[in-house]
Amino acid sequence: MSADGNVSVTGPITAMAGLQGFGGEITVRAGGTLTTSAIVRADGGDGGDVELDALGGDITTGADVNASAGGTFGERRHGHRHRLGQRQP
Repeated sequence: MSADGNVSVTGPITAMAGLQGFGGEITVRAGGTLTTSAIVRADGGDGGDVELDALGGDITTGADVNASAGGTFGERRHGHRHRLGQRQP
């Protein structure tokens, strides 16, 4: 999701998978401030990616942001990525 102004997400955002699946990818980009008030989940067996960007303001999260890995694949367990970005003036 991308918007030029402020963004407020009041419901959950999910792109998750089971223990054997790859987690999803979620990107929310605001031109102003970004606020989430419900859970953001992209977790799965191999983890997922969550990127929250506020190009002209603050990021406020009111619930968990989860991109964790819960499974194992061979001998190695894969990681996950959270990215909260804020543009500096």
